[in-house]
Amino acid sequence: MKFYPMKLLHPSSSSESHQNLLLPKQTTLVIVDHQTAFETCFDVKAVISAENGVANLVSAAGKIDIPVIASLVETNRITSKLSARLEKTIPQLTRFNRRGVNPWDDPAFADAVQTANRPRLLIAGLSSETSLSFTALCALERGYDVYVVKDVCLGYSPESIATTFERLIQAGIVPVSWRQVMLEWSQGNVDASVLRRILRSRRSFKHKDSVPRE
Repeated sequence: MKFYPMKLLHPSSSSESHQNLLLPKQTTLVIVDHQTAFETCFDVKAVISAENGVANLVSAAGKIDIPVIASLVETNRITSKLSARLEKTIPQLTRFNRRGVNPWDDPAFADAVQTANRPRLLIAGLSSETSLSFTALCALERGYDVYVVKDVCLGYSPESIATTFERLIQAGIVPVSWRQVMLEWSQGNVDASVLRRILRSRRSFKHKDSVPRE
């Protein structure tokens, strides 16, 4: 039996050929509803874990010129204040306040995403059923390649989260983890600070009672 080598469609040693990876110059990071008003809706340890991932993503994005846009709810009863951890880590974050569930109903948010002019949206929403799914599905309608950070979003129950992600995946949206994203952004040139963040997070989750910290 004769074997033939597999033919590469676009053989290249350049990182520019790795189009399935999240290239920084193609990506906008969108943060939705990671704010103090909703922290009490979820388990405190789960919230801390989610905040840790978001803070690391935003910090890394700022170092490699990835646009970061936040959409937060603000009404008479809900304040649009970022969680304490995120406010301390990323006080300069560009943010837009809205009254409804869907960030795309806010023209200022939609204009900011369009102005960023990146084909891929990486979405980190706090609630899988609302802030994440609304933002992701409507971004897909607008022609973006949509990625959602699964391990920084929470939900009513494990079953509810699983059902939400089944729908998102069927629609063509790609789930990722924040550690995976940070390593893909590095494109093989791993910064020492990136590795330290990832390794510290791994050590902190070895024990159930430990709390991840930077």
